[in-house]
Amino acid sequence: MVVGIKEDDNFNIWITTKSGLSLLNPKTHQIVNYNTHDGLQGAEFQTQSIEKTTDGRIIVGGLNGFNIFNPDDIAIPAAVDLKPQISKLKLNNRVVFAGDSIHDRVLLNKGISETKDLTLKYKENYVSLEFVALYFDNPEQVKYAYRMQGLDSDFINLGSNRVVNLSNLESGTYKFEVKATINGQWDTAKTTFLNIKILPPMWRSWWAYLIYIIIGALIIRFLMYYYELKVQEEQEHELDQMKLQFFVNVSHEFRTPLTLILNPVDKILANFSDNPEVVKTSALSIQRSARRLLHLVNQLLDYRKMDVGMAPLQLEKGDVVKFSEDIFSLFKDLAFKKEINYNFISTSDKIVSLFDFDKVEKIITNLISNAIKFTNSGGDITITINKINTGSGNSNFLKLGKAKSTEYVEIIVEDTGVGLDKEQMRRIFSRFYNLDASKAGTGIGLNFTKGLVELHGGEIDVESKHKKGTKFIVKLPLNIDAKPDDVENVKNEFLINSMKAVEYDMLISNDHLPNVKPDSVDDYNGDDSNKPILLIVEDNKELRVHLSSDLRDQYIIKEAVNGVDGLKKVHKYLPDLVISDVMMPKMDGFEMCNSIKSDLETCHIPVILLTAKTLVEDRIEGYEHGADGYISKPFVTDVLKARINNLLEAKKRLRQRFSEIGGIFPSSEVTSNNLDEAFLDKATKVIIENISDIDFKQGDLLAEMGIGRSQFYKK
Repeated sequence: MVVGIKEDDNFNIWITTKSGLSLLNPKTHQIVNYNTHDGLQGAEFQTQSIEKTTDGRIIVGGLNGFNIFNPDDIAIPAAVDLKPQISKLKLNNRVVFAGDSIHDRVLLNKGISETKDLTLKYKENYVSLEFVALYFDNPEQVKYAYRMQGLDSDFINLGSNRVVNLSNLESGTYKFEVKATINGQWDTAKTTFLNIKILPPMWRSWWAYLIYIIIGALIIRFLMYYYELKVQEEQEHELDQMKLQFFVNVSHEFRTPLTLILNPVDKILANFSDNPEVVKTSALSIQRSARRLLHLVNQLLDYRKMDVGMAPLQLEKGDVVKFSEDIFSLFKDLAFKKEINYNFISTSDKIVSLFDFDKVEKIITNLISNAIKFTNSGGDITITINKINTGSGNSNFLKLGKAKSTEYVEIIVEDTGVGLDKEQMRRIFSRFYNLDASKAGTGIGLNFTKGLVELHGGEIDVESKHKKGTKFIVKLPLNIDAKPDDVENVKNEFLINSMKAVEYDMLISNDHLPNVKPDSVDDYNGDDSNKPILLIVEDNKELRVHLSSDLRDQYIIKEAVNGVDGLKKVHKYLPDLVISDVMMPKMDGFEMCNSIKSDLETCHIPVILLTAKTLVEDRIEGYEHGADGYISKPFVTDVLKARINNLLEAKKRLRQRFSEIGGIFPSSEVTSNNLDEAFLDKATKVIIENISDIDFKQGDLLAEMGIGRSQFYKK
């Protein structure tokens, strides 16, 4: 602590403190300290105990007297080259000497003053270093400063203190530096250093981090494996569901023709000698259904052969343009029936190449079939044939061992139909995926088509906009060595008979069947007012007509082609009973049945479901939607008739019972569902409340019930 300051005649500053006398040169900023070794009477001075005499001498007073001196007579000590040495090391308050064993190892192989590098364990982080700079003339004038690189940015002045304690050092590398001076010239002072390395704990060592990395990698790999396994399981589950749906679709495809085979056979047996016309009609139905089953079986066999690699190419030379145009012609009548603008365009008169007639026929047929199936009346379908150059050979074609080619035939089937959404685009070529689950189909068509294209060395692509249309683009490699005059019609590719045209017609639509009378039952005006009304909802026209033919003698028949149409006609005709398929476009049978049973006006109408879905779960689902009957295809018509009669008789008995008991018993005993029970309770309540009102008429009752006359009497 400074207690006095005085300037001498040389403009140097003399300073008294509680620990001695100091000289400051303002020009050089050099400081020189003096103590009792220099002749001072003591090291401690009092406040303002320094003065300058008239002759320039300095007087300083202390506890033991005073000193008087001429500043010119006081010599400034010469510069001394000091280099401190580290003299002692303490580790956790224990002095460490060379050769000492610390924690099962020798820490110092030589003295600490000769050691430049010191490695310590993580727990050996309390270090004490002692150092000294030899200056025998006046040791107390030696001042020290240190820095711990890694902790300190600047040197820390210790004064005369010669010990530094370092505690709680974190793992890492440090550099301990110490320097000494007697005249305050720190810039020129020499430095002694000691490199100190604190090892990390076991859990932070390099091999620990290596273990962590390995464990982390194993965990990541496990998670990836688990994720891949999960994805694989989901994919397998999805594939299983698609397979299940596939077999359900196949079952549906088989069961409907089987129904149309078995029932006509029963008719033939019953009318063999009595009614030749019935026999002929039934035989034609059997023929068509049998051909359809044969086509489905052949398609499944072809698909399986391709799947196991047993469908090799049988290449023949032919004109792709004429071949495609002949297949195109097979669908003209069907396109005309659906009022579709159907066009064929080729940029070349003739494109001759080697190709597999059978497989290319299946490719084009499947694509045109899909286009017609999903294009509505008034839409457009265009088949375009181009010869193109891509600039490089097709890798798939090279696998066939053929000559490298850069020419391809491009077959484009474009329509303005319903188009595809993103999910359909993603899965369109997936195995067993059916574009429209509500429509009949096996779900292997486009996957099969893609396989045939790739087997032929080509590629297939699809472009589509939802609700605007779809374009399928097939590219097949050409064999440039084929010459026009070498064309051989070995497979008779152009003589596809009319029977196949009928078969293709049936593959796509049941709405235009040959030898079947058109549906006119909705316009029936005969004197059958006492007959019950039956509504048949079935998307398969032949089965629908077959049922109508079998049932029209006993009932007034109304028909609908899907669930939406069926629901409209339920409200229009209020039939006594509804017979419906389950798998239909726009609205399936389950949804339609649920809508009927959820509406007060129609909930009393019995519903029988006809379906290829034969699983117990499917039956439960049908009954949960309110179905009154569930009959599996193929079925016997007599069984269906018996079920219809049973339900209608049950309704008749309920009506008779209620009219006889006059409301004595609870309404729950004469109704089949909650809506009818509530309706009956309300009607009874309204009548009882107004029974004494002679002006209360039928119209008032209908107004109170909020229902029309015809619906009321149907109830």
